[in-house]
Amino acid sequence: MNNQYRWLAFWCAIFTVIAYLFCWLLPVFATMQIGLTNNGKWLLNEPRLPKWLSWFQTPDNSLWGDDTFRTVNGESYWSMVKWLYRNPLYGYCVRYIDGNSPVTVEGNNDIADGVHGIAGIRTVYAAGLFQQTTITDNGDGTCTMSNYGWNIHALADSNVNPKPNPYQATFAFTPWRKSGFTPL
Repeated sequence: MNNQYRWLAFWCAIFTVIAYLFCWLLPVFATMQIGLTNNGKWLLNEPRLPKWLSWFQTPDNSLWGDDTFRTVNGESYWSMVKWLYRNPLYGYCVRYIDGNSPVTVEGNNDIADGVHGIAGIRTVYAAGLFQQTTITDNGDGTCTMSNYGWNIHALADSNVNPKPNPYQATFAFTPWRKSGFTPL
């Protein structure tokens, strides 16, 4: 990883902590706008932040989140706060890289939350970027997942073919995300 991205990762982490502190306030500025939703599948008129707050907005979903999140959390002010908390500062450090970049994986590339979860640590490197993910089994049907770096795991996932090109790598600093977990 080059020094440019070390500094960028440092500042992204600092600003993400700030985003956690203000995610309860940001939906006040939301307006209904046409944009991508449900992980980029459709264009719909849904609540989005103004351009000057776009660093906090997910580019492929409105503040109501994707269909799965919306089914669980509904469409309310509180659900928008939870979506922003789940995806803090998502649009800030986005980088577009070659989807065919060489990829190096350290640790267990098969770790996952949810059904058939596998606890462990994985670090992925590509195009000067990194993503480190840690999943810890809490022993109560949940896990704690931490994610630091750019979301580039899909470049190392053999189930994702073809690789998007250019690949949108968004920065994530999610130190305490709780998720479902059913070990194999």
